[in-house]
Amino acid sequence: THYVFSDCIAKSLENEKENYIVIVPEQQTMQTQKDLVTMHPRHAISNIDVVSFNRLAYRIFHELGIQNPDVIDDIGKTMIIRKVAFEKKKELKVFANQFSKAGFIDHMKSMISELYQYGINIEDIINIKDNVKAGNILNQKLEDLEVIYDSFREFIARKYITAEEIPNIFYDNIHRSRLIKNSYILLDGFTGFTPVQYKIIDGFLDYSKGVECTVCIG
Repeated sequence: THYVFSDCIAKSLENEKENYIVIVPEQQTMQTQKDLVTMHPRHAISNIDVVSFNRLAYRIFHELGIQNPDVIDDIGKTMIIRKVAFEKKKELKVFANQFSKAGFIDHMKSMISELYQYGINIEDIINIKDNVKAGNILNQKLEDLEVIYDSFREFIARKYITAEEIPNIFYDNIHRSRLIKNSYILLDGFTGFTPVQYKIIDGFLDYSKGVECTVCIG
């Protein structure tokens, strides 16, 4: 990390008309900005931007005039899950009496977020369920998950998207962005990427001026 940051700073000083984008996990953006400013001989990073994937997505939306989607937050997700669970209670088997237990809705919210992050749709859940013996507890849980997930998606499709869907919109518009086309991109601090993040990195490789990425070893 220290090496690539030093290299990025040196290149940004040599090529002051070029733009450099450093992408880090959301929780590391402030610290990375601080580190780069501290390391920079001018203590300023005018042509280096530090962003997360989602912050960069919003910057591209602004550049291209794409209206920011109404993103549902965690409280909203919790309320929707509670609503659809109540409405679909008669269809549920294993989960029917679980939603009144402390922490179960949060667990379901996290599961739905991961399904979105990894691009798992209803058909994928059905295919997995069909390969599990009928009547098996896992089969029943998958049936309940299918009901909740399908109802959740149907409800928000009327008006909202989840934060996990923003990268897909970003990916669909990378090819239009002059910011991406005119920038060198550095990825740092990641232990892995979701499938949609890999697609975005593919877009960077196709359309940006260059891509560098640090990896964790050991």
